[in-house]
Amino acid sequence: MARFQLIEDIRCAVKVRHTLESILGVMVFGSAAVGGDSITAISHWTHEAP
Repeated sequence: MARFQLIEDIRCAVKVRHTLESILGVMVFGSAAVGGDSITAISHWTHEAP
């Protein structure tokens, strides 16, 4: 997660709901948890993750 914080977030700060590092973290950990199957599988994992 610390490395993700080093990535510049170019999104408009007004419209940001979640930090870039949290989005990247969810994608990496979700992909690992579901075996990188698909974005849909990652999405389902995120809804069930603690």
